[in-house]
Amino acid sequence: MVIYQCGSINSQSWAWIGEWTRLATGRPGRVHDIHDYGDRQWRKGRSKRARHGFDPPAGATASPDLGELFREAVKDAFFNYNKSDLGPEAKESLLKNAEFLNLHREIRFTIEGHCDERGSEEYNLGLGDRRVASAKKYMVSLGIAEGRIETTSYGKERPFCTEHNEACWRQNHRGHFVMVR
Repeated sequence: MVIYQCGSINSQSWAWIGEWTRLATGRPGRVHDIHDYGDRQWRKGRSKRARHGFDPPAGATASPDLGELFREAVKDAFFNYNKSDLGPEAKESLLKNAEFLNLHREIRFTIEGHCDERGSEEYNLGLGDRRVASAKKYMVSLGIAEGRIETTSYGKERPFCTEHNEACWRQNHRGHFVMVR
């Protein structure tokens, strides 16, 4: 893992750089040696800093894209057939989502309510609404600001799986999370 320091460097950062030196060179890094070395290198310009590993390589980013992190960390909440109440699996999924979203308070998102193909369009739209309302209420109880959450119901209009069997239909009983920003 590489951490890039921006702005002033405090004593904790120098301690970390000392540890980095110990790991990179196999010998202990002394904080005052690192401090002098770092000051000289920062004054010499970017090319020297890059050569000594203090700057990221050209074109590299210090952190992954927020959208990519969202897609990896935030998972759908699945519901039982014709139900909008949260089961243990859905609560566990929403809890993990809330942990990530509490760390990234700048993210706004939509919870989409989905259903399988059985039942009327009107019934499934209502069921999708109840599902997202239930998920939203639980997310708010976990500390997510209500203003960050949008909801919509697609009913059976946008199925994840289109086969005609129970295993496929189960995949469509979900609250799907989409990042808005």
